[in-house]
Amino acid sequence: DARLAVDSSGNVVAVFATGTGAWANQLRPGNGWDVAEIIDNEPNAPGGVQVALEPNGDGWSVWSQAPTGIPYNIFGNTFAAGIGWGEAGKVEDATVGNALAPALALDADGSALFVWQQTSGLRFQVWSNGWDASASELTARIRLDDAGTAYSPAVAMSPGGTGTAVWIQSEQANGTPLQVA
Repeated sequence: DARLAVDSSGNVVAVFATGTGAWANQLRPGNGWDVAEIIDNEPNAPGGVQVALEPNGDGWSVWSQAPTGIPYNIFGNTFAAGIGWGEAGKVEDATVGNALAPALALDADGSALFVWQQTSGLRFQVWSNGWDASASELTARIRLDDAGTAYSPAVAMSPGGTGTAVWIQSEQANGTPLQVA
């Protein structure tokens, strides 16, 4: 479950999940690996840990975790180059079903786009929200898919802040049985 991100100076941030939490470590060119540190603050094991960095080395990590057993929520933590990790918190608060399989992307100014799949009865839906760096707040949550079961989201963002998300959708409104939407 390990993931890596690299900044423009060659610094690497690795994140991974264990039964004891979400962890991170940093590799600095010429200095080697730091000591791994836990970056979440919930009691249950996380999954689907992801990481992204801006060119300057600041970044985010997100993961799915069920602090009280159910439902699973999407949590995140920020990373400031030269300083370290902030305090973990929810970036999505599942009120209907489990939120799983998070993905994230950052623009050059520190704004983030988060996507995940969330259960709704017998189906998965793809949802999104983000972090507006200029306002220092989470953006409103929106559903991205239009019908059927949608899962395995991925997201990318341009340096200027234009984001694109894709996912697999098993049942389209036009009858197509399986496609990337």
